[in-house]
Amino acid sequence: MIKFNLDGFYIPSFDKNVNYKILNNKKNYLILGSAHNYKECIKKKLQGINQIFLAPIFKTNKNNNFLGLYKFKFLCNFIKINIIALGGINEKNYKYTMKLTNAGIASITSIFKINNNL
Repeated sequence: MIKFNLDGFYIPSFDKNVNYKILNNKKNYLILGSAHNYKECIKKKLQGINQIFLAPIFKTNKNNNFLGLYKFKFLCNFIKINIIALGGINEKNYKYTMKLTNAGIASITSIFKINNNL
């Protein structure tokens, strides 16, 4: 990434290497990571990431092991890193999620019209 002068990179949840923090010295450099629980969030923080994709928040077709709003809210308040909610977000529950996260939401399968009257 340094060789190609990239603006950042993504660290998946299964990557446990903690040597990435030293690469965050470049100005406007973004390191993204994904996590699924508290332990992985702490590991991402040690890796020096700027934002976490935290998933799944709600039940999805593929995964019954989801965080729910209370665990998600706890992680948002405790981790102190920008958290992007991912997983099971739809038209009915995005309002609750938007109020809890400090970075936003992401979706893989759902695209819906957002009402500006939150």
